[in-house]
Amino acid sequence: MASLPAQQQYSISLSDLPTELIIKIAHFAGFIAATKLIQTHDRFQTILDNPAAWHAYTHDASSSNDVIESQVHICTKIHTFDHLVFGTWDNDSHSEPSVYFEHLTFREDFDFLGGVEVGLSRSGQITSGFFEHRETLACYKNALIEAVQVGTLPPSAPHGGPPPGAKIDHSCHECERYNQRSVLKSIFVFDQVPSHPRWGKDGFSWVYSYPDGRRRLRVSITPFQGATGYTSVQDLPSVYVKKVNVNGVELEGKDWEMFQRLVQRRVYK
Repeated sequence: MASLPAQQQYSISLSDLPTELIIKIAHFAGFIAATKLIQTHDRFQTILDNPAAWHAYTHDASSSNDVIESQVHICTKIHTFDHLVFGTWDNDSHSEPSVYFEHLTFREDFDFLGGVEVGLSRSGQITSGFFEHRETLACYKNALIEAVQVGTLPPSAPHGGPPPGAKIDHSCHECERYNQRSVLKSIFVFDQVPSHPRWGKDGFSWVYSYPDGRRRLRVSITPFQGATGYTSVQDLPSVYVKKVNVNGVELEGKDWEMFQRLVQRRVYK
């Protein structure tokens, strides 16, 4: 069969492709490139400027090579001999582990600082909650008293109660969830002083990479620097959620608004 004359041949542009293929191409190109594509043609805007088009991008790790890094900053009172512990905290079998930071302070009067548990959704949204040290829970304190009473822990003078800072092996239904934590990073502040002389201002950071290879959570610990008498340390720790960056580029302006609306599906009224 003879070929068509040149003037009768047709070319196919990207905008002529099926909707499903356009969505797949946009995902593989990456979110930032897709936002630029949306601006080039009405059909791209109709297809891609819709949260439904980004479902696979959010829930299927193989749909894109984008690496989404979410950032959370935690401000707390840090002393030179404190330990900063980072790790994962298993939840029920149907959800991913959360990430946690626990502040093991050198000064017992700052034990109330406790720790922060952070969850990260597949769309990069952060949830956070405060938790107390296991040793400050009522069940643990009662177990210490019982240990003194039965003689497995020597009493302290002069009142005969549990000695300050005493540790025991204890687990009950009230605190058994603490057994589901895995320590991945421990920082002794004093050890960091020679190589990190600005720690008192800059603080410390730790990054957890999720198994899907698409998400990272950066946890930054910032030392509290409020003036005594003006800001109470009783309000600590303070948690601040920062913007998301994609492939190392922090989303700003229109790109950030679109990411929240399309990927995170946030609705602002």
